[in-house]
Amino acid sequence: MLASQVVYSLNARTGLSVEIASQNIGTVTAPYGVGIHPYLTCNLTSVDEYLFQLPANQVYAVDEHANPTTLHHVDELDLNFTQAKKIAATKIDHTFKTANDLWEITITHPQQALSVSLCSDQPWVQIYSGEKLQRQGLAVEPMSCPPNAFNSGLDLLLLEPGKTHRLFFNIYGQHN
Repeated sequence: MLASQVVYSLNARTGLSVEIASQNIGTVTAPYGVGIHPYLTCNLTSVDEYLFQLPANQVYAVDEHANPTTLHHVDELDLNFTQAKKIAATKIDHTFKTANDLWEITITHPQQALSVSLCSDQPWVQIYSGEKLQRQGLAVEPMSCPPNAFNSGLDLLLLEPGKTHRLFFNIYGQHN
């Protein structure tokens, strides 16, 4: 059995910080994975106009049902955003393996001189370019494990009784 607590903190300088802490309060080991699904936007403009930077070198290919299949280098799927570049018409609905323990993803709207960033400490992030939302926001979803981890076992957490897992992320904006 798990007990979870979510703490939100809002600060004019540092933005929105969120921590999800889940503790195994049971007597047996519990399989566990967690993710959160915020969307980033620069005043609801199209993601096509954004410069996007994502510190990830690996990405999952997906099948026709958007299920992850095999892990590839980002260049193989033409999804390399390690250096900021325009999203343009690129359709993204993929899971990326982050390159660092603490990472930051940034979208920038050059004409508005506005940037929005999300930083987190989780090893995986799902990115979705918002086709069902007229591409007016970019989903940036920190995750402790990739989709299908309960079946594949990849990075699935096994919380021992009494142990706690924490997911942290922070969102902030700035005028450039």
